[in-house]
Formats: sequence, C-alpha cells, structure tokens
Amino acid sequence: MLGSSSSNTGTTTPPVGTKSPGSSTSDLTRDPEFWLEDGNIVLVARNIAFRIYRGLISKQSQIFYDMFASSSAGTMLFDNCPTVHLSYSPEDLRYLLRVLVPVHCRRVYTPPSEDAPSYTFNQLFALTTLAHKYRITDIQEQALCCIQSYYSIVSFDRWEQWDDSLFQVDLSLNEAIGAVKVSYLLDVPCMLPLALYGCAVAGGKLLNGWIREDGSVEHLDQIDLKRCINAYGSFSRTTMNMLDCVFAPVPISNCAAPANCPSLMTVMHRWAMELDLAVRILHSWQFTGWGSVTDVEPFQ
Repeated sequence: MLGSSSSNTGTTTPPVGTKSPGSSTSDLTRDPEFWLEDGNIVLVARNIAFRIYRGLISKQSQIFYDMFASSSAGTMLFDNCPTVHLSYSPEDLRYLLRVLVPVHCRRVYTPPSEDAPSYTFNQLFALTTLAHKYRITDIQEQALCCIQSYYSIVSFDRWEQWDDSLFQVDLSLNEAIGAVKVSYLLDVPCMLPLALYGCAVAGGKLLNGWIREDGSVEHLDQIDLKRCINAYGSFSRTTMNMLDCVFAPVPISNCAAPANCPSLMTVMHRWAMELDLAVRILHSWQFTGWGSVTDVEPFQ
C-alpha cells in the first residue's frame, strides 16, 4: 500500500536525518524537519528527501497535482513511497513546505505585545520564485508584498526610516540582485529603482554576485551589470561634488575665527571622505566627532 511502513518487510527504518540503505536511493538523506512517517510522497531536492502528504500538497498547487499524477508504477521508491525530483535547493523547498505544511509556528493571531514574524530575504525570494513556478498565487502575492514593502517605497523618509522587523535589508550581501530578478520575473518595474540602486552601491563587490544559503550564486545580467557600473561612477562623482560644496573652505560672515575656517573645513572635508560613504548618495549620514577637529594640527 502507498506510504506503508517498511517494517512489514522485516527491515528497520533508519532514524530521521540519516541516509537510507538501498541501491538506487542510498545517497538520499531524510530531512529532519519534513520527514512525516505516514507521508505518502517523497520530494527530493538534490540529495535531501522530504516525506509529506500528497493530497495536501496537490490541493494547493495544480502543478504538483499534475506532477504527482504522472508518477507511474515504475517510479523509484524510497521507503515504499514514490519519489519526485525537484530542481530547487533543499533550503528553498523547506521554506515553501513551512508554509504549505507547517509543523512549527502556527499562528491564528499575533497580539500587539508580541513581535510579528520576521523574514530573511532568502526566505522571501524562495517563496516568491517557487510559488510562481508552482502557481500558488496567494503565497506568491504575500511574499511579493513583503518584498515590495521595502523595494517599492516612494517616500524618502519612509525608506530611510525602514523598520527591519518585517525583514532585514542588508545591501552588503548583494541581496538587491534577488530583488532585481523578482522584479523581472513577476513584472513589477516599480521595484527596479531601489533594487538597482542597492546593486550599484556595492561597487566592485557586485561582481561576486549574491551568494545564497545553499552556496549558489545569483548574478545580474550583462545589461543591468553595465547600468550599475556606470551608476557607481556617477554616484561617486556626485558624492564628491556634494562634499566639496558642504565643506567649501569659505568663512561665514559671523565666524569668530575667520582665519581658521579654511583650514578647519579642509580637515573636516578629509574626515568626511574617510567615513566610507562610498556612493550611498541617497543615504543620510551623521558624524558626531566634529568637536575634536581642533585637536588636529595646527589647531592645538
């Protein structure tokens, strides 16, 4: 019977998280989170096996329904369950299954006193792309809405005061590359300005791509890469011009020591250049150490 226990054959079921013996499935490892003993279908992502309920997944995705329906008697079995091999990473599949078959963090209502669920961009990217592939519309829309809460902001004040309690934005990780890809995949052009800006400020690190949790790397296509390289140069020039204007060595009319103004402004300009502003031209910046500028020669 589909999904029956292997104990009926006299064999011992290996513990969860260990590799299964056998000729054709010996390289598969049970996922410790999604190995349901009474499950009746095994999804395989790379060498990780997820044993789940066929009917529950099929009801939520026509693509999965058709995929399971095409499983024939000749399909490879793993613990007496038919297997379906997927092209995604186990990390991404696990994110999707946590939504479709939750075994932890079940929520009906989140009281105001408790923190709302927080997401990583890796998680949102996986949910968006997999839900799109398997046509799980509600999951796709919710994950995209979460991503757009940052990348589609039209108010500068809201953007700069972004509360990362919903999901954390880390431009240093080149995650904006993923936002660009989501924008193209789902035809959401309003995300592109901030997504490409996030890529452009990475400078040379952009060539390293976005290294995902499973070790795979996402890169921009050649057209967008060229755009971001050109933008980096433009942002750099604009940043330098801005600092030149802010710290122009011109004494003001009511300055108490006009003779020192040019030298002081020159020192402050140099300090500002060392703040690693890079080309983050849209970001505000604040430096609180100006009071110590008079400790620098020749103001001692």
